[in-house]
Amino acid sequence: MTKEEAQTEIEENNLSFFVESEEYNSNVEEGHIISQTPTDNSKVKNNSIINVVISKGEESEEEKQNRINQEKAKEAISNAIEKYASQIHTANGTTVKYSSYSLYKTASDGTEVYKLKYDTSYNYENTQIYYYQLVSLDEKNQQVIKQSPFYVYRKYSYSNGKSTTTFDEYAMEYDFESIWE
Repeated sequence: MTKEEAQTEIEENNLSFFVESEEYNSNVEEGHIISQTPTDNSKVKNNSIINVVISKGEESEEEKQNRINQEKAKEAISNAIEKYASQIHTANGTTVKYSSYSLYKTASDGTEVYKLKYDTSYNYENTQIYYYQLVSLDEKNQQVIKQSPFYVYRKYSYSNGKSTTTFDEYAMEYDFESIWE
């Protein structure tokens, strides 16, 4: 069934149509449904959402090579960041352990700046503390060439159910602008 046919049928049955993703598939013609959740003939309530995966058809050699190159670059970035972060043991006198990274911003010259998250060994009742750091990599994504200081994130929970959060967001943005812009 085509995307349009499926959407019409789903909406005529008082259900919501949602495209979950589009994927290359050499067995399903472009624009047709590869799969859906819940599956066909399942019992669902009115206004339930039907998630579908749409075929983008067969992947061209150029698209395949681009995808492979992007996957290799992403793996290189991850490896370089993990190698760098594994060498970091303390931040502001607190033992830290690398947890994850995400893209923070792209600088005006095209340099991608990543935000690294570190968990801490600090364990005090009703308090969470994390550290963050900004880094950028060399052109081959093999090593960290610039890094910011550490930024602390604290979340205090009180017995009355309220909480207070502090995070050095202004310092992080200031350092981003002074180091990468």
